[in-house]
Amino acid sequence: LPVPNEKYISTTAMSRFGRGLAFLRKGRLFEAKMEFKKLDSIKSLDTVKVLYGSFNSAGQLSNIAAQILKGELLMQQNRTDEAWRAFDAAVLAEDTLRYNEPPDWRLPARQFLGGALLEAGRYADAEKVFLEDLKRNPENGWSLQGLLQCQTKLGRNKEAAATAQRFSKAWKNADIKISSSRF
Repeated sequence: LPVPNEKYISTTAMSRFGRGLAFLRKGRLFEAKMEFKKLDSIKSLDTVKVLYGSFNSAGQLSNIAAQILKGELLMQQNRTDEAWRAFDAAVLAEDTLRYNEPPDWRLPARQFLGGALLEAGRYADAEKVFLEDLKRNPENGWSLQGLLQCQTKLGRNKEAAATAQRFSKAWKNADIKISSSRF
């Protein structure tokens, strides 16, 4: 899709985030990096710090988006330690948002952090991240999928079976199958 008119700063930022993730998942690293650079420049604007669509500023939301996309790009480059730091920054930024229902940021950063830890074989650490996300987002299918994978890798078959049932119930009306904890 084309990028929105750039005068709509927060919409443009979210578009850059979505495009960056899409390019990354399609293996188009150059385009993903370009979208990240544009998103990163938006989050630095003074305007987004005072622009509110709800309870949180466009700058706060753009920062979460930029940190997630940065982490995903770093994971693609096998720079895992730097990626975890970016995901940690996204989690921290998300945790500092003012409460709103529905939340102003709807794509939990912990799903990305947990997924990155899982990919790196840090199953126990990833499990903790998914469990924390499930406290905040009960029965979220993406985090249940990540938790299931952790429990399976850790050989916790009884817990994995229970999580598989929870996932099946949470995902029963979904029209896609997932094999990861993140988009």
